[in-house]
Amino acid sequence: MLRNALLTTLLLFTCTLLSAQQFSEEDLQKVRLVEATLFSQHIVGNEIADSLSKRLPVQFIKELDARGNLFTDDHVGEIQSLIGEEIPLSDDSLTALLTRSTEIFQQRITFITEMLQGLDRPDFFKNDSLYYSTRPGKGDHALDNRSLEAIWMKTIKANVLSAFASDSLLKTLPDAEVNEALNEQFQYQLEIELCKLEQLQGSEGKIADYVLERYMKAFANCFDPHTEFVKMDYVSWFLAALSDKTFSTGLFFSENKGRYLVKELAPYSSASDFADEIYIGDEIVSVLRNDVKTHPACIAPRWLNQYFNGTISDSVTVEIQSQRDQKIREFTLAKQKLGSRSNHIYSYLLGKDNNRIGYIDFPSFYTEVSEEKGDGASEDLAYTILRLKKANPKGLILDLRNNGGGSTGEAIDLSGFFVNLGPLFYVESSALDPGSHLIKDTKRGRIFTGKIMVLVNELSASAAELVAATMQKHPDVLVVGTRTYGKSTGQMFQSLTAEGEKLPFGSLKITDMKIRGIDGVSYQGKGVTPDIQLPGFYTKQLVSESLDPYALQVPVKNLSARMPSSRSEPIVRLRTAYQERFETDEFLQKLAQRENALSALLEQGFYRSLHFRKFNGEIDRLMDMEFELEAPYFEASSMETDDEFKAYSLLKQERLPKDLQLSEAFKIFEDWILLTK
Repeated sequence: MLRNALLTTLLLFTCTLLSAQQFSEEDLQKVRLVEATLFSQHIVGNEIADSLSKRLPVQFIKELDARGNLFTDDHVGEIQSLIGEEIPLSDDSLTALLTRSTEIFQQRITFITEMLQGLDRPDFFKNDSLYYSTRPGKGDHALDNRSLEAIWMKTIKANVLSAFASDSLLKTLPDAEVNEALNEQFQYQLEIELCKLEQLQGSEGKIADYVLERYMKAFANCFDPHTEFVKMDYVSWFLAALSDKTFSTGLFFSENKGRYLVKELAPYSSASDFADEIYIGDEIVSVLRNDVKTHPACIAPRWLNQYFNGTISDSVTVEIQSQRDQKIREFTLAKQKLGSRSNHIYSYLLGKDNNRIGYIDFPSFYTEVSEEKGDGASEDLAYTILRLKKANPKGLILDLRNNGGGSTGEAIDLSGFFVNLGPLFYVESSALDPGSHLIKDTKRGRIFTGKIMVLVNELSASAAELVAATMQKHPDVLVVGTRTYGKSTGQMFQSLTAEGEKLPFGSLKITDMKIRGIDGVSYQGKGVTPDIQLPGFYTKQLVSESLDPYALQVPVKNLSARMPSSRSEPIVRLRTAYQERFETDEFLQKLAQRENALSALLEQGFYRSLHFRKFNGEIDRLMDMEFELEAPYFEASSMETDDEFKAYSLLKQERLPKDLQLSEAFKIFEDWILLTK
């Protein structure tokens, strides 16, 4: 069904080339407004100017061909040659660049569409391979169209094998039957790629608008990885994502082997009204998008999520195929305000009897940005701590693992809860007078006067790192885990309205702030180093600010803030106790070995066989390792009081005692208590 609809529609698009678009004066004005705003409001806008002639050609190609599977080297060379040494480009040069880029882009979309439609059936028992690298550079694009066709063939084969090479049933079948089954999946993946190309082409003029938008994105990204040109709907989505409420259907799904399966129907939601018709494991086969039934794989992940959980519409119409009777039924799911699981604080007591430690799972620094009254993350944390204090815990673990940040204001308020009237950190901002400005906690007292452990990992970023780095300077605090992401900058949105227009055509998310600790040192590009480092599940080759070549540098400054009371934590003795456990702990050693092996493999790159029986290799062995503890060291009991979150909190409660890093953190906390009695 999907294939026939796609091929019919694609024929309409591939038979006609769009004529070259002459970009208007209004389009050029938009670019000029983007350029001027960046130079004037970015924290190092003028310092970047001399680098733009080298950065812009690279970034523009990345924006046009993010996966490196549209252009050949010749196309890349032609487009980049139109970007001269003088940046910003003159009106004539900019028009020539955008016009020719639009022509090339349209031609390549048409060519790739026809090429994919004519691909031969692959042999999944052929001894070919595909190279993987986390350090892309020169030579990322194919030399010619024949090489590009081979890349497409290998890439789709790899996608199929990634989903099915571990299938235990397939492994028992003869080669011919396996090849036939995998070719069916290959055709399915091929249709998805064709669908994406169709969505990209759209109506006449859409390609030109797309190229213009990509140019503005490329220009912004030249300044640093967090500076972006975005459409206004992204701003709405971003601000909504900061709230503790979400506009949701209550239907949650997951992708499995290219199919989108129902994972959960949230209580009190529109989706739960169909609980007798929609079941876990049913497949979402279409989403009504612009009055067209579209397979979910054809929609970019962020936008797909928006249809079910976001402000893009008041409802969504979907077709779902039942796994019970294989029938396809249509449902219209309304959206309503629900509590956001990713913006909710979960609290537990860990341990046994009277020897308990409070544990707070703090997933994001959410805040209330709408006109509706609501509490932000810091206020919710205060209520949570007050609840936990009634149980008289020996201390608190504040878990900031996987916390990607959020509101800097919430981070400041939260840090102040644990600091008794004093300096927090320094900022430099393009919105303030030149120089470093000291941010202080102006309130006396601490909301919790006992020991606090902050647990972090490689995905702790931005506001989460700010809190960890700030609290680490103060007494009765330990930071435990792995080195954090390394983002010590702040951003703000600036809407962009063209002359004579009433509504903005987009917005710039601009880096306008650098952050340093009270000692003048920044964790930008380096991350916060824990007092006691544990082995991690990720590596710097996968997750780190330093991976981006345009990440800002924030050098050390000699600043004169009064340092807080000196720390007296027995860090050396705690490290020794941890190391002694590590030497005899099979799981910790196994995790450390995996981390080192994965880091080495990703650092050097690797070839992967595309032969069905040879596909799974060292990378799969490392990624598939499991580290859930079979013999939990502590018990966990939920302190959740909100009925909407109780069931989900209990699911998390079951997983906590199996968490290897949390288990070791708990043991370190026990040592800390014993060593400071």
